[in-house]
Amino acid sequence: MAPVMSTCQPLFNFNNIANPADILIGYHMGCPDGVASAYILKVALEKAGFKQVIVPIGHAGQKFTDYVRPGQTVFSLDISPSLEDLEALQSVQQIIILDHHACEVETQRKLSEGLPGKVINLSDFSGQHCGASLVHRLVIANDRDLNFDPDVIQMIHKMDVFQHKMPAHLDAQFLSFKSFLIQDGERNVSFGLLERMFKDKDGSMAIGKQLSKPILDCTMRLFESSAILVETASFRLVWCQQSSDCRPIDFFSYQELIDTMIDGKPTLFLTQDEVPNAKGIFNLGLRRAGNTLDVSKVAAFLKDCKATPFVSGGGHPFAGGLQSNVLVKTDEIIRLSVEALTSLHQSQQ
Repeated sequence: MAPVMSTCQPLFNFNNIANPADILIGYHMGCPDGVASAYILKVALEKAGFKQVIVPIGHAGQKFTDYVRPGQTVFSLDISPSLEDLEALQSVQQIIILDHHACEVETQRKLSEGLPGKVINLSDFSGQHCGASLVHRLVIANDRDLNFDPDVIQMIHKMDVFQHKMPAHLDAQFLSFKSFLIQDGERNVSFGLLERMFKDKDGSMAIGKQLSKPILDCTMRLFESSAILVETASFRLVWCQQSSDCRPIDFFSYQELIDTMIDGKPTLFLTQDEVPNAKGIFNLGLRRAGNTLDVSKVAAFLKDCKATPFVSGGGHPFAGGLQSNVLVKTDEIIRLSVEALTSLHQSQQ
């Protein structure tokens, strides 16, 4: 299915914001891409004199319902509202979505149908953008005098989309950059840390350089604790449990370690958090070795399965996640994952 809105259509003009005195910015909670998206838009709207409230948005259930007010203009950055938000969003003036997660295409279509005339969809599922690059493109089109460090945006993009090709001069800085941003947890990037990076990149990078070795040590320790729990002629399933004392880790280095298992067989690498996030939600990370498996399809299968304990999920072909309100037992996750992998294998025959 094609994106709801083609990237060749005109960008949204800030002059068309229906209620400049009451704007809600909701962004992908804890994600460097989501936080960067919110920071870039915040700076642009403040310069334009607009008033805004900024809130982090999690994955599970209702996402925007607790935050929206009647008559607001709502921005949804690096995340899409859920269908459970439809009733609450009926009262807003307009909602502008900038997302790049292809798993949200169908949800966005239904949101547009359920909110006629209210949804302005600036999402791009081509694989060429992240949330921050989409928002940056939007704000620069509205104000050419705005200045955001392009190197920071490039590295944010790389953190979120591993296949993104950064300029070569950033390779040596990338680990320090990531280490600074994830110092409070790999899924707990704060607005304050992101703002410091944009305002004082050199100082932030110096701190990140000092943090990088212990983060890499945690990453290696986590990978070395993994175990192959299921192996068939068609697929392999690897399990890893992440304790509270084994974080933060560097996802990019983690993926490089996982890719040492590449041998042509579809391999699903599961990493379960033992501790919940700030909203009490437990995350199950999904990754793959190589490119013979579409992780987003596994996530969709598990999320939509009637027997599943997961309340939300999604991601990219190379990585994704599932969220639950309780710590799901290992045996149950393995059983459901085997069902998903078996179903996907059979559908490809």
